[in-house]
Amino acid sequence: MQWTFAPYIPVADIADKPVDYVWNDGNVLFYYREDPRFENRLAKICARGVVALSAAIAEWIGGRWPSLAQPVLFWELEAVWAGIVDWRYLRPPATSPHAPQGESCKGPDGGPICDAFFTLANIAARAERSSSLVSHCSALSQLAIHVLPNPEEFKAWRRRAMAQLTDLYPRQKDAPLGPPIARQTLDQQYSYTPESVDHALREFVRGLYPTENPFLRSPEELKALGFHGTPYDNR
Repeated sequence: MQWTFAPYIPVADIADKPVDYVWNDGNVLFYYREDPRFENRLAKICARGVVALSAAIAEWIGGRWPSLAQPVLFWELEAVWAGIVDWRYLRPPATSPHAPQGESCKGPDGGPICDAFFTLANIAARAERSSSLVSHCSALSQLAIHVLPNPEEFKAWRRRAMAQLTDLYPRQKDAPLGPPIARQTLDQQYSYTPESVDHALREFVRGLYPTENPFLRSPEELKALGFHGTPYDNR
């Protein structure tokens, strides 16, 4: 699968730049630094919003090494966005035989792609179980800051994205998961209305092809899970 979504991040400016950071394959989360301010702001966003932000952060990391992110990380990104609409669409990526493994997960380029993949998979799984997401999203953000050639550009985007999500999708005590979120919501130029989001979600689901993405469940699997209506039609 080729990544055909509209580019909401400046991937052309970050792709395949020379490595100027340390990478340690044997030390998981060596790049992680606690960021209480960021985590406190995350806690004000609904769970689906945190998953959406995490997926967008993983896209930044994929944009750093696009040839390595293609196709597996981008498959996962598409499937996670589908899961934000309805968790049943998402086939757990971490346990899939298509998950990255072995030599593809080593080095200063493959290592970050692999870490982004499994961290995002964990975030999506935890959201489905209504578990805490904040520290995991923070770790993914720290990974992006560590590997991106201009982390200040990423941080500026992150501030805008979080402000948008906090405004549109605040965490509610009686509904912490929140409603489905369209990927376009994180486009800084997107004109948000409830109607435009509904349209974007319908068009996104209709454009999914589970035969081409191993992290999407088939229509037959969805029916077995009690899916009502026509899978991938979303009428």
